[in-house]
Amino acid sequence: MKRKDFKIGFPSSPTQKERQMGIWLISAGNFNTRDHVLKSRNFEQSLLIYCLDGVGSFRLGETTYKINAGDIFYIPAHFTHGYECDPAIGWNIKWMHFSGSYAENLLRIAGFSAVRPVRRIGQNRQIINCFDKLYRILKAKRMNYSFDATRTFLDILFELIKVSEPQDMTRHLLESVTLESANLEAAAKQAGYSKFHFSRLFKKATGVSPWTYAVSLKLDKAKELLMNSDVSVKEVALTVGISDPNYFTRIFAKYAGMSPVKYRNVMSER
Repeated sequence: MKRKDFKIGFPSSPTQKERQMGIWLISAGNFNTRDHVLKSRNFEQSLLIYCLDGVGSFRLGETTYKINAGDIFYIPAHFTHGYECDPAIGWNIKWMHFSGSYAENLLRIAGFSAVRPVRRIGQNRQIINCFDKLYRILKAKRMNYSFDATRTFLDILFELIKVSEPQDMTRHLLESVTLESANLEAAAKQAGYSKFHFSRLFKKATGVSPWTYAVSLKLDKAKELLMNSDVSVKEVALTVGISDPNYFTRIFAKYAGMSPVKYRNVMSER
């Protein structure tokens, strides 16, 4: 794989209309190389990376994921992360930095979260074409190009939602795990299965355990409360169904790379 890369950037400060929309791009690009290593970093923006070819690895918090061709992975803002390609094989990736609550909400609907950041979508021609269109928009920089780029970004997000639409059984299993689920037994009872059978079906259908999915729900709600309210960390923990605030802090720090207090401070400075 020869090294061929580009990087096209937006102004770092979004317009007032883009803030009102809750979605804006900061930069986008492509790397096709055998020499790509990003050590531990922490960005103010979120990042979406689509691997078209090759092999690599991706670390978010304390968890490492293997990345293959056809995988797309999500890095939430302010999460410690790193990634690298296999130097013997390399990879060809398309990426974008972005911000905005609307974009984050659409990604959650598509099934992405801090505890489930990787999705296998294969060679999705619609998304590949959108990345290529985005490159042409950024290169031309015609009038109102940032809005054209945002529209193209939305096309990518909507396609991700479409390909993530669960089948009836999967939807039934997902809906059985909520913030109010006291434990695995409660979720299994809600779904109408034994604990063992429910856990096995859930993992087969979604690729993650019921507990991992529950943590994803709890973290999303906790982040929302920490950003948009003044309630204490203890109250946040209780709201997301964790009675021990120390345990909540450990879980939060494991996936977010920082404590709940630090996360609130970081977000308040934005």
